[in-house]
Amino acid sequence: RQFVREWSVEGEEERRQCFEPVIDALKRYVPVGGRVIVPGCGMGRSVLEVCAAGYEALGNEFSYHMLIASNLMLNVGLDKFTMKVFPYLMSLGGRKKKDAHLRGIEVPDVSAYDMACSSESGSMGMSAGEFVE
Repeated sequence: RQFVREWSVEGEEERRQCFEPVIDALKRYVPVGGRVIVPGCGMGRSVLEVCAAGYEALGNEFSYHMLIASNLMLNVGLDKFTMKVFPYLMSLGGRKKKDAHLRGIEVPDVSAYDMACSSESGSMGMSAGEFVE
């Protein structure tokens, strides 16, 4: 489900609700080009959004599974909608239709490479491990 939240069209509204207030606050309090750490960054979309807003973003994630997925989404150079994931296969509850869990979701909804290389973007990096260590 994290793929849906961070890297699909279906997750766009949730991302907007989460990321816009943070990006707006950064623009208000941190000069463009400033350094920003994003702890618990999951699959890296938040880091990419901060970078695209013009900041030097450093993501931090503890979960090995999230680090593997973020590496795929951020470093492989995938074009838009080049993969289909099936995040609901093991979720049989809360379905509207009997085969809703078989629905595939196309990811990514943006090219991380294109977004990070835009003229206004800053830089980004990732750090693995516990945030407080």
